Amino acid sequence: MDPQSIWIMESSYGALHVEGGRESLVNQAVGFFLGMGGSIINISQASRESRNPRRRMQNAPSVYAGTSGALSVASGRVSYTLGLTGPCLSLDTACSSSLVALHLVASAL
Repeated sequence: MDPQSIWIMESSYGALHVEGGRESLVNQAVGFFLGMGGSIINISQASRESRNPRRRMQNAPSVYAGTSGALSVASGRVSYTLGLTGPCLSLDTACSSSLVALHLVASAL
């Protein structure tokens, strides 16, 4: 898993941590709205690796490479890991992602 996804998982679990632990969240109608922007993949590292044919062969992409770099799966990954059954949504609206996510959360309540 890429570092940004690990950070999202750790901080989300910390923010959603409740007295009963993870078990109290499983199968609850808890939604997860994530405002994020940018790219998960490290572009400078990817360009360096693409210029070196030997490194390209050693670092063959995994079967999860298609979803690991996509921003759209980040909220689903958290919802699945924590067992949430409410809506999950990843938003990328450039600079206003967190504000739009907050607005949608308030609307959903």
